[in-house]
Amino acid sequence: MKIMGDLIFRKSVLLGAFALGMSLSSVHAQGVDEVIVTGSYINQSAEDAPVPVDVINSEDLFNIGNPSVVELVKTLGVSSGVDGETNQFQSNGLEGTANVNLRGLGAGRNLVLPNGRRNVWSPYAISEQSQLFVDINMIPAVALGRVELLKDGAAATYGSDAISGMVNFITRNDFEGFEAAVSHKAIDGSDGDQDLGLIWGHDFGNTHIMSSFGYSTRSQLKVTDRDWTINPRGTDANLRGYSSSPNPGAFLSAADFRDSSQIRTRTPSQADIRLFNHDNDGATSEVTPVNAFLDPRCTDISGSFAQNDGRCTYNYTYFDNLIEEEERTNIFTTLTHDFADDTQLTLEFLYGENETPEWHTSPSYPQQLDFDTRYDTGRYVYAWHPGLAKLGADHPTLRFGDDTGGNAGALVSSIADEDCTASPADDCRSLLFYGRPLGASGPAEKRGSRENETIRLAVGLEGNTDLLGNNLDYTTSLLWTQADGQNTSYDAVSERWSEALEGYGLCGRLDANGTTRPVSDRADQTGASAGCAFFNPFSNAIEKPQQKYTSNYVNPDYEEGLENSQELYEWMSVAVGSNVESSLVVWDGVITGELDANTGWALGGQYREETYKTSPYAISNLHVNPCASVAENIEFRDSGRTYNPNGKNCAGEDGDIATAADNYVGSGPFTFLAGATPFDDSQDIIALFGKLALAPHEDLDIQLSARYEDYGGKVGDTVDPKIAVRWQANDNIVVRSSASTTFRGPTLNQLGGRGTTLSFLNAVGTFKAIDTIGNPNLKPETAKTFNAGVLFNFDGLLTGSDNLNLSVDYWSFDFEDPIIKENFNAIASASFTSRAFNADSAYADRVFCGANLCSEGDSIGSISRITTNLINGPDIETDGFDIAANYGREVFNGDLDVSLQWTVINSYDVGASALNSTGFDAKGRINDTVSFLRPIVENKAALGVKYTQDVHTFNFVSNYTDSYSDADSIVGIPLTAIFGSNIRKEVEEQLTFDLHYNLSLENFGDDLEESALWVSIYNATDEDPPFARLDLNYDPYTHNPFGRIIKVGVRHRF
Repeated sequence: MKIMGDLIFRKSVLLGAFALGMSLSSVHAQGVDEVIVTGSYINQSAEDAPVPVDVINSEDLFNIGNPSVVELVKTLGVSSGVDGETNQFQSNGLEGTANVNLRGLGAGRNLVLPNGRRNVWSPYAISEQSQLFVDINMIPAVALGRVELLKDGAAATYGSDAISGMVNFITRNDFEGFEAAVSHKAIDGSDGDQDLGLIWGHDFGNTHIMSSFGYSTRSQLKVTDRDWTINPRGTDANLRGYSSSPNPGAFLSAADFRDSSQIRTRTPSQADIRLFNHDNDGATSEVTPVNAFLDPRCTDISGSFAQNDGRCTYNYTYFDNLIEEEERTNIFTTLTHDFADDTQLTLEFLYGENETPEWHTSPSYPQQLDFDTRYDTGRYVYAWHPGLAKLGADHPTLRFGDDTGGNAGALVSSIADEDCTASPADDCRSLLFYGRPLGASGPAEKRGSRENETIRLAVGLEGNTDLLGNNLDYTTSLLWTQADGQNTSYDAVSERWSEALEGYGLCGRLDANGTTRPVSDRADQTGASAGCAFFNPFSNAIEKPQQKYTSNYVNPDYEEGLENSQELYEWMSVAVGSNVESSLVVWDGVITGELDANTGWALGGQYREETYKTSPYAISNLHVNPCASVAENIEFRDSGRTYNPNGKNCAGEDGDIATAADNYVGSGPFTFLAGATPFDDSQDIIALFGKLALAPHEDLDIQLSARYEDYGGKVGDTVDPKIAVRWQANDNIVVRSSASTTFRGPTLNQLGGRGTTLSFLNAVGTFKAIDTIGNPNLKPETAKTFNAGVLFNFDGLLTGSDNLNLSVDYWSFDFEDPIIKENFNAIASASFTSRAFNADSAYADRVFCGANLCSEGDSIGSISRITTNLINGPDIETDGFDIAANYGREVFNGDLDVSLQWTVINSYDVGASALNSTGFDAKGRINDTVSFLRPIVENKAALGVKYTQDVHTFNFVSNYTDSYSDADSIVGIPLTAIFGSNIRKEVEEQLTFDLHYNLSLENFGDDLEESALWVSIYNATDEDPPFARLDLNYDPYTHNPFGRIIKVGVRHRF
């Protein structure tokens, strides 16, 4: 279901609105031409600003192939750890969105302003940090006039969130005429990306209208289209990308864990099927195997064993995409009207949507509970299962492992009993399945999806007035913007999986009247009965595997009729997800004036109302279905009890539902994905601010700013001052410096609610569910920022016409109380001593083993999920240099420009915390185990050489990314202890080259004066991204997997 009606209807309406904007007519007037510079309410040029501002105009973008907004941001030296590609193992539900991350401090800690005004948060947060951000994919690329990047704290001017700086996307509101641009991007293995942009503008007397329409498509690029994305397990010491919870999997004798009355006698753990176990020092020691066996075709189909472990593993990345198919639409319109009294009215409308119709992921998720022995949801395979009978016949010598007394295990074939028709509570023997619903057999046909939509309306009024003899300029605006998102995934319902294993697939244990079905309704020995079916967990259900290294294998045990049907898959798996709505209302007003020729001032106020609402689907709503089974959830709803995250678990140790006096807590009915709680809240924010610009000397400018902002409630208020100084030392040298305090208030999603993410847990070497709880007691984040720089400008340095511009800026951020998610890896480590659960740990109530909290005797490998809180985390101190240079001169009747952009990070020190007593330096590290950090690269640089002669423009750009330390441990064990000391330690540096050629068509006819063709080759030498020990063998925050990209386009002005 679409977020707002039918997709075709919406696009028809939007195209109609665009056409209507083009057909409006009125009288002609002259436009207003102003210089607007980010970082100040007092207009000035970027060169005159006392703060570091980079300006990239539309022609600059055209000369590098009109990159998308996210492509542009990823190339900036000041950006670090940018989200924007759809590699799911790092995107975590953000497919189709993108953001800006200045200085690596976090995408929510820099402001993104379309035309100098705030924009709404994207609905879904960065899961590792629960941090909301502005989706830059909604920026209308075709309408962009310039991008202004403030690389300094700006809370004193713009308020909360501008800790690391700000990006201002300014549109071509004064555009006149009609322009169309179309381009195609060719990527090996993909059908490519297409972009269409239309922009129209016209003066109608005192009114000017500009309207633009953008439409983009991305084609899928499969993981298997790049041969380096999947390697044999352990290649280059990388154990990521493989799961030891496979299908085919392993089986245990259920008699070891339940008696004939189905009462649990003990809880199984991963050690029950391990042949080896890891000690703390990384050495391996044998443990006694119990009555368990691996599916005999496990490695034939899945391809590998776990390192020093008796479990089979399979590669879950085989089924994923590097790029998901996307469709993006954007419409943007502005209207400006000049009144006779020097007053100007501005109206602005933006609509953007992005749809990812199919989200490709693993065939199924790993199970929360490695071993589920509950009656309603237990993964029992009973004696009458036809797959078990076939397995015993094909492998008559297959045995269970030795029992604890050293006696040889029984023959697996002795378990099968086709004539057994007793109910599960009687003496029919059974197995307990360890694995996931779907694995090497491939995915079901149903796919998840992602949809995001943003609407923005703004009205502004600016002008000039005389008040008590003072000439004042004023501006005021009112803005409303809303973003809606819908994320859908599919996960197996625990109870349905259990029913299907028993032979009640497609029908369930209960009939339409809620009555338990008789045994006669169960699927018979052929797996075919009236309305019911078996789920077959054995390898004889798989004819040919879908895995890179076993795809040519034909399973000799496969038998037609024992395979699992798509219908059964779709019955077992149900859509889980949520609808999220984020909205923002902003009113602000600013008055500026002059006290004298050397003193300017500005005063202003702002009111913001933020709302955030999460609506989980009913089946995953923990206020409706907190428990795993239907019976428990009916009991919960009928009793009138409430969900309580600190209450008793839905199921007791022996499967008893909570008593009437208990509140319920649970993770919902799904095998892996936990449910969520509804959330709906709002907050009002009030701000007052002022600025004073002083020029005590013709060569000296001083700006003093301060802002008061009040969040109310427990968050409270803050005052943030700033001073910025610019000194013109001589005709060629300018010195500038600034110092300020900045802050960021907690967003609504961080103050309340509950969500679950899928994260890699080092302690068990696989993905586990991480539940995050909002915290109403969070303090605002604060920072002290400092910048000092020197600018050099020399004309006629080598020739009479050349020019050299050079700037060197030192910057530092002293960041306090960052809002972070507790480190779940550290919680796991702190809760276990020598890999055994420590009930005295301060975090003992955060770690679940099975359905309940861990208890004495549980091993670290039994962890099923972890609860984390949002907290104010350790202080961060970072500093570095930004270096920019540009040299231009005339060469062979053309213009030559050579430019350099270089960012150096000197330090990135993270302080001590409750879970890390020493702190650490994050600079030059991949930081994959620190949830609130991204890779911090020490050096990023770009060197450009542009030559323009007549109608030809050639542009060569080289991009350099420094090396940084790779992941060095797994399951808490140093990789050197497993693979030896001679392993790769770094993600290697990378140097790529881009080539661009633009041809102006002005010589081909008068009507082509402002038309052009362009060709761009990105990564001309087709370099693969450097290897990193992550799921797909590269770091998607820093590099991309596309290889050489060829982009061709044409632009025509009518």
